[in-house]
Amino acid sequence: MSTQTSLRPPFGSLESAQRLSFESPSATALCAILVVVATVSLRPAVSVAQVPRGVFSMGQTGGRPSDNVLENPDVTGVTIRWNWADIERTEGNFFWDDLDDVIQLATDANKKVLLRISTQAGKPDWVTQAVADAGGSFFTFDDNGKIRRTSCEPSAPPVSTQRDR
Repeated sequence: MSTQTSLRPPFGSLESAQRLSFESPSATALCAILVVVATVSLRPAVSVAQVPRGVFSMGQTGGRPSDNVLENPDVTGVTIRWNWADIERTEGNFFWDDLDDVIQLATDANKKVLLRISTQAGKPDWVTQAVADAGGSFFTFDDNGKIRRTSCEPSAPPVSTQRDR
């Protein structure tokens, strides 16, 4: 049900044909307006990843941060580098204990942690074997005294292994 309201200008009267009119908004229209206003005003702020700032210490791959780093109040965080091969020694079997211990040391010292998992030089041998078993092609090259073997099958993701001469 709607009601019609006529407006008359304050300076005099108008003929009925010249009257301005509008219909009162329905309850549905008011609810729709309310929903739009609430959605726009109550929308959560866009979350943006925070870029770590400060001094970060980067230790050896697979190692723990030194006590000097952990005790230094000027060091904001640590970069922990770990090899995939040390986490998943055999396919589907994960070993997190050592990595968890190192992360716990850093968090106990109130340090931020940047975690890097090496997936090329640090990949497990079973990955290279799986590529070879699937018929992947490889080429070998010398990388500053270290012999590397890298898959070159266009349909397979690049996989390389590192072997000492």
